[in-house]
Amino acid sequence: MAVASSSPGSLWLSLTGAVRGWRHEALRSLIFLGTAAILGFFVLYPLGILFKRSLYDYTAQAWTLSNYRIFFSDPELLAAFWTTLKLAFGTSIFSLIVALPMAWGVSRTDMPFRGFIRSMVVLTFATPSFLGAIGWIILLGPRAGRLNKLFMWIFSTDIPLFNIFSFAGMTFVMGLFVYPFLFFSVASALDNMDPSYEQSARILGSSNFRVMRTVTLPIVTPAILSGLILVILESFVVFGAPAIVGNPVHVQTLSTQVYTLFSEDPPQFHMAATAATPIVIVTALLLIFQRLYLGRKQYVTVTGKSPQPQLVDIGKWKYALCAYAFGIVFVSILLPMSALFESSILRTWGLPLSFNNLSFEHYVHLFSTSDVVVRAFWNSFRLATGAALVCIGFTFVMAWIVERTNVPGKEGLALLSMIGMAFPGVALGVALVLAFAGGPFPLYGTLWLFLVGYFVKGAPIAFMFARASLKQVHEELEQSSRALGAHWAKTMKDVTLPLMKKALLSVGTIIFCLKFRDMATSIMLYTGGLEVISILIFEYVEEAEMGTLGALTFLVFCINLTLIGLSRKLVGKGAFEM
Repeated sequence: MAVASSSPGSLWLSLTGAVRGWRHEALRSLIFLGTAAILGFFVLYPLGILFKRSLYDYTAQAWTLSNYRIFFSDPELLAAFWTTLKLAFGTSIFSLIVALPMAWGVSRTDMPFRGFIRSMVVLTFATPSFLGAIGWIILLGPRAGRLNKLFMWIFSTDIPLFNIFSFAGMTFVMGLFVYPFLFFSVASALDNMDPSYEQSARILGSSNFRVMRTVTLPIVTPAILSGLILVILESFVVFGAPAIVGNPVHVQTLSTQVYTLFSEDPPQFHMAATAATPIVIVTALLLIFQRLYLGRKQYVTVTGKSPQPQLVDIGKWKYALCAYAFGIVFVSILLPMSALFESSILRTWGLPLSFNNLSFEHYVHLFSTSDVVVRAFWNSFRLATGAALVCIGFTFVMAWIVERTNVPGKEGLALLSMIGMAFPGVALGVALVLAFAGGPFPLYGTLWLFLVGYFVKGAPIAFMFARASLKQVHEELEQSSRALGAHWAKTMKDVTLPLMKKALLSVGTIIFCLKFRDMATSIMLYTGGLEVISILIFEYVEEAEMGTLGALTFLVFCINLTLIGLSRKLVGKGAFEM
């Protein structure tokens, strides 16, 4: 038997390969640590400062729970907390009533115009709720609202049809703009489920209604719960619509109360941080529940190659269901946006719509009488573009680390990025101001802090897109490139990035769209001279400049619509859908 021996040449090659492998892993570890440090600094540092400000008495130099005792004993703060809970509950019920019939109609029935209704729900989903709130103020304001005036004229009464400035009005507006979360969650589950169970039930003689109640509904229950969590989250953290509708009648949520505490003279930073903390905690708990509990739930009837679901013939009811869906779309997006456009072309607000009262002077006024609007558009454009580019570049590196390396703790990077999702806009704004108002990183009063806030909120969305896209690029393609002598950077440039280009462009467009009109974070970071579009809209609402407000909001809506169309063209019909 011959004894194999290693030659000096082969031993040298093995040693060289080991050193090269160690160097590669060392480089990957260095990239991982750098990425984690940057993300952790901008996410965990402000979060820690927020908690510390709520728990530490800087006067007595001691830790204390007195701020929370004040929070739960102050009637206004406690009322804001309960109002937030009631708003989340009310919008959840509203969304169930609206979204479930629509999702079933577009996914499983022969209802006409199914594709058009899906597209309009996407438009509702991607339109900020504060634009809809402004539209409904124009329609249902107690004195000058178009629909109220029409109702009072027809019935010769001084009592309006509905006062939008109320808790009921707040719930109505929010419900119209959060139901798409539930709609897309349920519609996606219905689109992908195996229809054989429904077919078996019909063969056994069950009616369509009984099949829907006893088979379809239980199957998509996890999707319903998941969508409801998103509805509750949005209702719990939203700022724009509650501020616009509730502030005039002193109906406040936690988010608007945080803004009030923050903007008082002098600002109550400790109580603003304390009021923001429950928002963060509730949001984090809901996201953890969704990830740990619902994440394990499987749609057991969904298979890899499910047959195309057979559309249910519901007879004449399909026209009633179609009319219902069109009514929801009309009320949620078409009617309020039409009201915005009408207010923008009326020469004098309050006078009837007539040829002599039509003018485009409000659009001219926006850009000709002051440089504030131009500066706000320019700031919003720069910040949204910067946020999109930073999020795409940074989260691509994150996705590559998580999917392409064996660095220990890489999944912690994914978890770290998700913390930003649990950071509501108003709470994030407070945390960033407290963290960067002074000290070694004085970013407050600059657009850089806006960019940090937009990055923290945009990174989770970008990471999910980038990770999903990278999973679709087989690692063998990169290995083949490196085997042919290409280094890592060239492989990324010539192989990986071109294959991911479509998804990255799409998520960049989505982030641009979301950050171009961001209100919750921006309003907490705003100082004079740093106007952005959402801040200008909020100021016009407070000043009741309806003509100028209508012109500005309608322009934002048109920009939003263009961006949605571009995103859907880049990624297909799945853009903005879950």
